[in-house]
Amino acid sequence: MPRYILKTATVGVAREGSEELAITIPAGSLIVSGQPIEEITEEADQSQMVEVHWNGEIVSVFLLDLKARSERVGLADKGR
Repeated sequence: MPRYILKTATVGVAREGSEELAITIPAGSLIVSGQPIEEITEEADQSQMVEVHWNGEIVSVFLLDLKARSERVGLADKGR
């Protein structure tokens, strides 16, 4: 799964039981996405929420925020 580092803090939504809580994911955090955000087309609704794994939790964040505030990292990216 693709991994990203957040360049700036980003707001996300975490579930705790039946509650949804707004949280701040700090800059420098490693997040893991189910699919590469670079592959989500420009026609997609940029305000849609996508699920990522952060700090042992599944958190929903805005696609627009991920595209603007993160950088992909990992072994597969070393020659880019």
